[in-house]
Amino acid sequence: MTETKPTKKRRFPLALKLNLVTVCMILLTAAALLGVSYVVQDQRIREAYYRDAEVTARRGAEMMPGYMITFFRELAENPEFQEVRAKAEAAGDENILIDWMKNKPGFYYVGTDISETSFGSELPEDRHEILSLYGDFQDLTRILAIASDGSSTVDTYVQYMKDGVTYNLIVEEFGVIAIGTVEEQLPEFAGYGDNERVPAVVYHNGTDWLCSAYEPILRDGQAVALAGVDIDMNQVVRSSYEFLFRCIAFVLILIVIFILINLWLIRRIAIQPLKTLTEGATAFGEDESSYTREAVIKAEIKSNDEIEDLYQAIRRMQTRIVDYTEDLTKLTEEKTRNAAEMSLAGEIQSAMLLKVFPDNPEFSMFAAMDPAREVGGDFYDFFKTDDDHMAIVIADVSGKGIPAALFMMSVMILIRTRMQTGRTPSEILAAVNNQICENNSVKMFVTVWMGILNISTGEMICANAGHEYPMLSRKGQPWEMIKDKHGFVVGGMEDIQYTDYTMQLLLGDRLFLYTDGLPETENTEKAFLGTERILSHLNTLGDAGPEEILKRERADADEFAAGAEQHDDLTMLCLQYNGKN
Repeated sequence: MTETKPTKKRRFPLALKLNLVTVCMILLTAAALLGVSYVVQDQRIREAYYRDAEVTARRGAEMMPGYMITFFRELAENPEFQEVRAKAEAAGDENILIDWMKNKPGFYYVGTDISETSFGSELPEDRHEILSLYGDFQDLTRILAIASDGSSTVDTYVQYMKDGVTYNLIVEEFGVIAIGTVEEQLPEFAGYGDNERVPAVVYHNGTDWLCSAYEPILRDGQAVALAGVDIDMNQVVRSSYEFLFRCIAFVLILIVIFILINLWLIRRIAIQPLKTLTEGATAFGEDESSYTREAVIKAEIKSNDEIEDLYQAIRRMQTRIVDYTEDLTKLTEEKTRNAAEMSLAGEIQSAMLLKVFPDNPEFSMFAAMDPAREVGGDFYDFFKTDDDHMAIVIADVSGKGIPAALFMMSVMILIRTRMQTGRTPSEILAAVNNQICENNSVKMFVTVWMGILNISTGEMICANAGHEYPMLSRKGQPWEMIKDKHGFVVGGMEDIQYTDYTMQLLLGDRLFLYTDGLPETENTEKAFLGTERILSHLNTLGDAGPEEILKRERADADEFAAGAEQHDDLTMLCLQYNGKN
């Protein structure tokens, strides 16, 4: 039968991840800075042009005579004028319209005593340019020119709105032909009422960028027309874009430089040392013959950070493995290889489990671990973290035999090391979980129940990582199961958060902990012992102490199994709290 090789999981190098994160952060920061700079500069420029447009429009509106504008507006609406303007426009000759305007009396002629002189309704030849409609047009055009200060980038004009339609009156660049023509309504100016003030706005009219503003021309307090201003913004917009493009180019150059520097620093500070550690760790475990002191990793890593800590931890671990291997080698010379390995592993595991239990007036404790094979994956541990705190751990590794035992020892060392840091059980479980997940190639996991007892007060801070529910007996009361909140198993997934909870022990209270090997004890009929029978049996034990409780629980399990093979490791621990004297 051909064995299929497992599909190799796609790897993403750490250097690639770190560089991608760094590049993304640099790009986001640069984009934010560019955006803010561009917006601030563009806003300042626009505000300056807004002021110029509004001031010019206001000056033009104030200079324009309202009565004269009303008179001129009535001209634009005159059917005779519109007919002549249409002829001039069709012929492409504005002189047709100019001649007609020269022969029509203007505002000053109609509004003064001159109209009542001997001239009558006909204008003398020498008055055509002064008192005619054409003279009014020239006067209004000169006023607009004065309002714009003669700037070549500023266009001023007069318009009026009637029933939402905009009509031109004075547009210098188009001459008299523009009088009375309809101006196309742009979206930027929609929504404003007839001859209503329009604040300055920058927009694109389809051809050019303009900054426009409108101020009402008043007659007796009523708006009769609008003085409009257009400021050419093409150069300003081009300058803004050029500024943005130059900034983008400059930032891109800086980003490239920063990325190159970052690549070099990451490789020097992190990647190269980690690569050295990986090569050393891999070479050490390639085959059993490499488990020698000469094969223990040796590298020049003096970074004074977590990488150096990891290097020292690997050295210590490899040294311990060498010590264990040397002991195993000595035993294989006397016994068969398999028997020697199993025996030594069992001895190592047994040596790591505490057999001397504390005999203190504040509490009494007893624990036992019976592996299903020569070695098992269960373990318990307890030790004082300081004079007033006792740490208690019970755990169950997935699997059995030597792999589970080795994994159990690694987890046990990690937990004991983390216990010395003064953290809570949930924090310790989270840290150990992430450390195991970093290099858990065997895909094993472990359930853990952990508690830290304050010896003086009886308060115990606990956390559960997928383990069996503890059982508690208050003094003089029946045993009950504490259904605490289960977290995920340790080693199953990174970045798992666990939850602490508090258990207050009183004088005479007893706490019973166990692995799933106890409730899952099978009999010859494949039935399980179950937690209900455990609770029922505990309630028959009266005031028995921890050691007596464990012995009688094991006896009850053996009686239930009735000679059936033990399929799982069975571990129990019992604590009785007596209080601080």
